[in-house]
Amino acid sequence: MADHGCSPDVRVANIRKFLHDSGFTVIKQGEERLERDDIREDDIDFEKTTAYLKDDKGFDIFINADPGPKFDRIERDLLVALRTWVNEEVGTTPVAIVLPRRDAYLLGRWGDECGDVIFAWDHGYVSGYFGQWEGIVGGGSAGAPKVFGAHHGGFIPTQSEVSSSFATLMLAGPGLKKAYTRPAQTLGYIHAVDIVPTFCHLLGVNPPLQSHGAIAIATGFPNRIVRSVPDYSPTCTRLRCCSEARASSNFGTKGIRTCNSFDCACTTTTAMGRADRFC
Repeated sequence: MADHGCSPDVRVANIRKFLHDSGFTVIKQGEERLERDDIREDDIDFEKTTAYLKDDKGFDIFINADPGPKFDRIERDLLVALRTWVNEEVGTTPVAIVLPRRDAYLLGRWGDECGDVIFAWDHGYVSGYFGQWEGIVGGGSAGAPKVFGAHHGGFIPTQSEVSSSFATLMLAGPGLKKAYTRPAQTLGYIHAVDIVPTFCHLLGVNPPLQSHGAIAIATGFPNRIVRSVPDYSPTCTRLRCCSEARASSNFGTKGIRTCNSFDCACTTTTAMGRADRFC
């Protein structure tokens, strides 16, 4: 499996300048750094700011208010502003997707570090490399870079006639189709989280419990409805199972009893999780 590719920096965007020009972020110092997307949290006037980016976050916007009516109003205004942001020079929207935190899982984002509003750049837009670009032609918060380059990340997966930011997965071996290219338009793309389940299936082992992906069946497996998932767990033959453990809601186990030094686990995969018999 290869890493990702790069796409040309056709248009660049300065999200911190956009938030400043739109009235969400107010700064008390560092005006000269604003054009370089180099505003830090120490430069922000939090008494007047309603939304901002943290120093180490490029695609997570945080709302400077406690949950409640004020927070909801800022969130609504921020979503509208980002969704209607137009680069007037070319008539395109820099932002492809913008979501509130409650919907961030659609882009694979969640957890304590997730912003209150997250976004992804549209095709051809990218941010964060102003040291290389040396600024935007004509100024503003979006436009052509003064110095062109190519980068990756921050935008929705992009493919054009000249480049692609997709990773590459190539498989060869027994049971796999030869000269096969997955039809993404009909079967969808293989995601990074699908790699481990697919490899585990090929190797005949169970995937880790925390695995979120699925088996990429069209890669070489029969295209048919499967009613059950094969159980690759080894059968415990040295000792009889002496205790039954039921899978709990978090895949933990209960009622585990150790018999002797020859402990082993006989694992059965069920529709509700894993039921482990400890020998």
